[in-house]
Amino acid sequence: MRDLLGYARKTVVVSGAASGMGAATAQTLVDLGAEVHALDVKPVAAKVAQALEADLRDRASIDAALGRLPARVDRLFNCAGLPGAPFSNLDTMLVNFAGLRHLTEGVLPRIPKGGAVASITSVAGMGFRKNLENVKALCGTKDFDAAKAWCEAHPTEANGYLFSKQCIIWYTMQRAVELVPREIRMNCLSPAPTETPMLPAFHAQVNRDFIEKHFQAPFVPTDAWDPSPYLPGVTRTEFSALYRRARRLQAMMALRAGGFELRNWRGLASKAMTALRGANANTARNVTPPPIRSAAP
Repeated sequence: MRDLLGYARKTVVVSGAASGMGAATAQTLVDLGAEVHALDVKPVAAKVAQALEADLRDRASIDAALGRLPARVDRLFNCAGLPGAPFSNLDTMLVNFAGLRHLTEGVLPRIPKGGAVASITSVAGMGFRKNLENVKALCGTKDFDAAKAWCEAHPTEANGYLFSKQCIIWYTMQRAVELVPREIRMNCLSPAPTETPMLPAFHAQVNRDFIEKHFQAPFVPTDAWDPSPYLPGVTRTEFSALYRRARRLQAMMALRAGGFELRNWRGLASKAMTALRGANANTARNVTPPPIRSAAP
């Protein structure tokens, strides 16, 4: 894989690296030549430099992992998360927010000028402004223990997945400003429902038809959509493989802590489509690519 993102020989930390977006991020970073230090409660498949067992529900477990991480970390990717049920609201809050923040604050002193932090939140957090009083209250706690105590004292407000994602967004917004003098970037990604091991849990919580109606990802290779009008000579199986590779690249682009500019995305997508057509030049030389649709807000 070409190192278009400049990750060769960079030292990065990825939480939640055993599955889903975290696993895809860890593997992509390994492929790009980065030195990856992975955290998870489960075994990590990617051939990382170091895989550490870390439970973000437990402050001591996070601190133990921090003690084994390098003195310099160029990028931190916060990908760990729980979907809510079947996990408790408290566990979801601890992993998704309190543990994420504790890990981030522990790594930040090691991040040099030009470094960055990227966290995965969700479209579920997009209504945070309507709940800002509670969001500010939890985000205003000083540390992991105080955040846990607040959640235990406010079980109605600390209702799990949705509230945790709202808090990640606010925490990111506030901390990003504070990090400007150090020239460290801090961003978060709010994806719609994605095909990860979490998805069945979301289907159990919310009507599956509702999710597929309102959060259908662009260019999903389903039985109802045949790619042949756009990529003649590419079977659905081949297109699915191309799609999975493209989604992995898209995740890295969206998460890229190196300052990827959104205005470059259309040009990148056009180049990618050109490359795909070039691979099937005998049958797709004059094919017009499909329109680029916007993802769900």
